[in-house]
Amino acid sequence: MRALFKQLMKGSGTPVLQTCDARGETILSAGNIWTSAHARRNALREEGLVPGDVLCGERGGFDSVIDFVACTIGGFVYLPLESQGLAALRAQLARGQCSGREGIVLVDQRGAHEHFRCGLPALLDPLRDSPGALLALAGAGPEGHRPRLAIMTGPGIERQLVALADALGTPIGGTRLSWRGAHRDAGFIADLLLGLFARQTIYLRCPGRGFAPQAMIEEALDLSVDDLVITPAMIEPVARAALTLEPGARRALAAIRLHTGSQRLTASEASLLALVFEQVFIESVALEFAAPMSVAHSA
Repeated sequence: MRALFKQLMKGSGTPVLQTCDARGETILSAGNIWTSAHARRNALREEGLVPGDVLCGERGGFDSVIDFVACTIGGFVYLPLESQGLAALRAQLARGQCSGREGIVLVDQRGAHEHFRCGLPALLDPLRDSPGALLALAGAGPEGHRPRLAIMTGPGIERQLVALADALGTPIGGTRLSWRGAHRDAGFIADLLLGLFARQTIYLRCPGRGFAPQAMIEEALDLSVDDLVITPAMIEPVARAALTLEPGARRALAAIRLHTGSQRLTASEASLLALVFEQVFIESVALEFAAPMSVAHSA
């Protein structure tokens, strides 16, 4: 994947990442991402990380993109996790429940990081038997079973992206407004990496407690986005707000391609979306699951 990202980003203007938060607007062009990822890789190497070690990050948004690209350059494994999963790994490491020669860096939401050289915690045992791993995702296992660790290699990810872009007809150089928040599951590939692969301008938003469907719809229309990504929890309020629009705005919204970031829908959710959008995509990502894990339930 290093070659793919180099081709996509080095000296290029697109893809582009844009975020807005309390601190204001941040925009990163492809060249910015590539340069920042190289600096991040260098910092991790200076700290002692070697190929095969794991970078486990809680940060989302463009930080997760920089971290992942840095891992592709440095040969590290990237694992995005929520705070509870990060705490579970830290607890195992503190108790000495680790083995092997691999190291791991834990990065919290603020960017503070801890480096453990003793080996991987037991929760990440599957990575020891996965040469060539580049990305690990805590995906859902079979119904009624614990979450499982999905492990992807660079070539595996590239195959997924080519297949997704072809199946979805993702516009090259288009615009994407993503309201999935953090990408710690299959949406990391189906939303975040797919947008990068298609050289899109990606507007990243975090739902939080202040999610306002009317404001989201207005932004999608103002930006004339090609792709809009929301979670199933947003479907009902978005549909209600959309049905109050005047006819011209309703038609413009209907023309936007709606995505769920690989999350499945119930029949009622699908019916609601069909009232508003002409095209609704539930991206199919075939994750390669390893052994069950218990990150979400560990103390």
